[in-house]
Amino acid sequence: MSERTGSRGETSGKAIGAQTLRFESPDLFIITLVGEITEAEAREMLGDIRRLTRGGAGYFELVDMTRLRAVPPAVRRVAVEPVQSGMDPILGVAIFGASFHLRVISSAIQRVLRLINHDNLLPLSFFGTRAEAQAWIDARRRSGSP
Repeated sequence: MSERTGSRGETSGKAIGAQTLRFESPDLFIITLVGEITEAEAREMLGDIRRLTRGGAGYFELVDMTRLRAVPPAVRRVAVEPVQSGMDPILGVAIFGASFHLRVISSAIQRVLRLINHDNLLPLSFFGTRAEAQAWIDARRRSGSP
């Protein structure tokens, strides 16, 4: 992936196992999760996000869970590391296509993150479609919502 610079709309991405991580300038990570994500895949994605957001003003995540089947406990532990390690702030996470089971898991991860860092009110919302999720991110970006 290229460094986090460039004009609005510039994209770069990479496949990590069955998963895809793509950065769209200026502040959006598009994550597509497929099958059962592994701890190694989650760690590699997190490492790429850390590298690209170091010193930035924060970022959004647009997460496609349409084809995701499972999130093992080890991956759930990896998911809370950004708050524990002091990564740049996540300005919002918009998830679309998640099953009921995956929405429950994602909501539980969000609650853990809020317990770890009371100042981090990780905005996370679920949507039926990518367009709805993107519209939520666009609205948050325009309003400057933390």
